[in-house]
Amino acid sequence: MEKAKKYIKIPILLFIVCMLLEVLLFGYKIVINKGYQSLHLIGNTPIEIKKEEIKIDTNLDANYNYLIVDKEIKEVYNISLNLKEKNQDIYIRVVENMDKLMQKSNREENTFKAYFNTATNFEGIKIAYPKNQIKEENIEKIVINSNLDYVDKAQISITEFVIFFGIAMGIYILIEICKWIAKTKHTIKLETTFLIISLLMGTIFTFISAPLAKYDEHAHFWRSYEIANGNLISNMTNEFPKSVAKMIIDENKVYHINDINYASTEEKFQNDLNKEEKAPLAVGATSGNSPISYLPTLVGTFIGILFNLKPVIIVYLGRLGNVIAYSMLMYFSIKIMPKNKWKKIIALIGIFPMCINLAASYSPDTTIISVAIFMLSYTMHLKFGERKLQGKDPVILGICTFILTICKIVYFPMLLLFFLLPKEKFEKTNKRWLFFAIMLGITIVGNGLWKVLPKGSGEVALRASSTEQLYYTLASPTRTLGVIGNTIITLTPQYLMEMVGGWNTPTIISTIFLMIMLGIVLKKEEDKIELEKKDKIWLGIICFIETALIFVGFYVSWTKAHWTFIEGIQGRYFLPILPLLAVLVSKNAIDRKEENKNWGLLVFTILLYIPTIITTIIAFI
Repeated sequence: MEKAKKYIKIPILLFIVCMLLEVLLFGYKIVINKGYQSLHLIGNTPIEIKKEEIKIDTNLDANYNYLIVDKEIKEVYNISLNLKEKNQDIYIRVVENMDKLMQKSNREENTFKAYFNTATNFEGIKIAYPKNQIKEENIEKIVINSNLDYVDKAQISITEFVIFFGIAMGIYILIEICKWIAKTKHTIKLETTFLIISLLMGTIFTFISAPLAKYDEHAHFWRSYEIANGNLISNMTNEFPKSVAKMIIDENKVYHINDINYASTEEKFQNDLNKEEKAPLAVGATSGNSPISYLPTLVGTFIGILFNLKPVIIVYLGRLGNVIAYSMLMYFSIKIMPKNKWKKIIALIGIFPMCINLAASYSPDTTIISVAIFMLSYTMHLKFGERKLQGKDPVILGICTFILTICKIVYFPMLLLFFLLPKEKFEKTNKRWLFFAIMLGITIVGNGLWKVLPKGSGEVALRASSTEQLYYTLASPTRTLGVIGNTIITLTPQYLMEMVGGWNTPTIISTIFLMIMLGIVLKKEEDKIELEKKDKIWLGIICFIETALIFVGFYVSWTKAHWTFIEGIQGRYFLPILPLLAVLVSKNAIDRKEENKNWGLLVFTILLYIPTIITTIIAFI
């Protein structure tokens, strides 16, 4: 009874403390707002002077050009020169009584601003800059008394409170888990450890990552939304509620992907779905993606549409569907993998921050990664299990290959995992080829049916000319090899960090994960299950072909001719290949005894995630 009271009292206490902290911040914002208003940094009525009203004088000075506004303006507190495109190393001055008041900028800017300590009256405004430093067509306007756009409104923020309370509760739960682990003698299975970490961290990242901010999530959300509405084929005439498009696009059709933060998310909670108010929307590069890619997110999206929930809530539901589907498939992958070391390898890869980040989004990469790992685990389960193959086995493997290839064709070589299964596993020799034919047939027929369906236009701009790239490649094969070599040498460290951590993970944390992976791969374990040399060669061939297809695919379709490196490749594309490679190179090189330390792994992983959680929160504040 006392423990129950404690578990109720402490969260209530933390709730009150976090609320008081938010109230203190509210008071601070009031003080800042009033102070800024007294300095005339906010609360002004801006005056915009368009380019047509600005005279450009190039003859007044031998070294400077002048922007002149022949207009009397009183009580000027600041003057801004706004450019259409960014300029670098600009030396601009507001000229008043021969004093040049605007500071120099040595970095790229769109807006250059001068402040005045007291209200200044101008008979006319004159801005000087060195000749040839600003192109005339780049000048947009001059703004008098513009307001700072980064001052928080003086109001209680639900988002801030939720963040404070979430962090406080997370720390409290972690402390209680550590205390319980110190007292308990119970063991925990590795797959259960993974499931706890994946669901916990996946749920945290679902809610601390601002909706549609990363990994092209807006385009994946739109594609999932139209599929949930029954539009399997994407085209520019498919209509969406205006509220769905409004999450990213404003009335002027301008995308605001880089402006997503907690403040903008809070505003999105004010927008209802309003299914009746519709307009056509092109989903972009995801228009050709099959519905299979979005099966995990479709459940949450469909529920949100069915109950007419706000678009931002639908995003959270779709993310949770992705997290749950990923966690469960990975759980079974770890459970059925026959060798303890291999279990640890795929469990660690499964809790990479990149994998959890992707799971907590609408990204179909999560489906690819989890299905690829499940297919490897199931193959090893069949290879080292006692029973012979049954009719369901090629069907399961065929479905896995079908899903992988319909999501991204470069993972077609995963089909070759079938040949790791020894002949002894088949009752008859001809059954081996029959089973492979079933597996291949499911893959080809499934993909074929999708390919023959008409594809709509996603309004996708071509990045490069594949034809020109082909001509350039054929002109000098050795030069092409140089491009590939330069890409591997230059960008491999970047691929490794991206593969493990992604955008929000400090490099040191990604490095620690890689070092743990290396330790697992090389650690000595007493296990009779081993791969034969021919199996390792076969795994090596699969890894090589898949890697080569990734490089070739982006070289042909994404990279412009004459470029010295291949553009567009990201570390996460190698995650389906990494488990195969780790299993291939694993050796009993390091002799270290250990007991069941899965509880310790649970706590240690959560601790490793704290810097990534903090980095994510800071990015969206």
